[in-house]
Parts: sequence; C-alpha cells; structure tokens
Amino acid sequence: MVTASQNESIIEVCRHWQEQLALYREKLDKLKTALYLFAPGKTDNTVLTKIEHFYNQFHIQIINIDDLKHEIRNNLHEAEKYPNIGHRIPHHYTKEKVDFTTCCTRYIGAGVQTFHTNLISLSPSAIVFTDRITYKYIS
Repeated sequence: MVTASQNESIIEVCRHWQEQLALYREKLDKLKTALYLFAPGKTDNTVLTKIEHFYNQFHIQIINIDDLKHEIRNNLHEAEKYPNIGHRIPHHYTKEKVDFTTCCTRYIGAGVQTFHTNLISLSPSAIVFTDRITYKYIS
C-alpha cells in the first residue's frame, strides 16, 4: 500500500516531467524552425546531408517526447484515480526514458551548435542562423 505522501510525490514528479518535456519539445521546435530558415540556398552536399540528419533527429525526438508525455499522462491519471496503487505504476522505467530523452535532446542541440560553428568559419551567410536562435536553450 502506498501512503498519501508517496502518492503525492509520484504525482508531483509526473507533473515535473510533463513540464520538462514540454520545454524540450519547444526547444526542438525552435531548433527545427531555425534549421528551416538556414537551409534555403545551401548547395554543398555535406551541408545538405547534415541538415537532413538534424531534421530526422528532431523528428525522432519529437515523436519520443510525445510518446513519453502520453505515458506520463497515463501514469498521472492512474496515480490520481487510484491513490493506493502507486507501486503498480512503472515510475522508474518512465524516469529512465525521460532521462535518456533529455540527454539525446541535449546531444542534438550540441551537434547543431557544432555544425553551425563550423559553417560560420566557412560561410558568412550562416550568420543568419545565429541571429534566429540562441544555443542557450539546451545546456
């Protein structure tokens, strides 16, 4: 049996994860938008390959975040509806998934930053990308 304080703790953590994932989703959307603004006019095959790579990574992580948000919403619903079954909620597995997803999102953000930094040294037109996004989003 789960105590009321343990159940409240589970609910609090689920809500925190929801907020955290919403922020990461927003960050990915901003990075994706910045990539769209940056991509037109690029003709170098290596640059186009990297743009496609990051676009695919954004898409995959957005799907993962949406799936996790759904799972957390179900866990939260169970915890609120049935306060005495907290031990049946696969809370620790969800935590591992949230940690992994946030780590992947940070890694992608760092990759975009490195990609952008390398392009600035090659092309002054890449500065437009800098003006549209701040890399402080993912740290």
